[in-house]
Amino acid sequence: MDKTKDIKFLLDDLFGSIIEKIDFNTFNNTISLTLKIIENGKETIHNLEFKGVWSHYYIKDTSSSGIDFTETNYLELISIDFSPNGISSIECRSNSDEWFNSIASKANFALEIWEGLLLIEARYIQIDNYEFELARLN
Repeated sequence: MDKTKDIKFLLDDLFGSIIEKIDFNTFNNTISLTLKIIENGKETIHNLEFKGVWSHYYIKDTSSSGIDFTETNYLELISIDFSPNGISSIECRSNSDEWFNSIASKANFALEIWEGLLLIEARYIQIDNYEFELARLN
């Protein structure tokens, strides 16, 4: 199998997992998630780490379902998508600051967390004991 298929295969097993912990470490440019899957009464813990994080962007869509997920007291990873060429471009726009207009990113991961979306551009991903180097998008 090629690297993209390997990554997608490993990520597919994480759909529907409970996010036990999420850590944004801007100093080390990492985003780490501890995930729990409960299947047939058995709990399995998985670790997902994005390394060499260039950017991350969170969008919360409160209009999508009408359900207040804050009452659940946990976060669920509904889905995760990987695109080696980038899922979407994120560009900053300002009417008064040219420097701000030069900031751009191309996310290669999209994590659907309840009604929100976390877009991440990372150079590496580690799924449990498997680490993959990814193409540089910026």
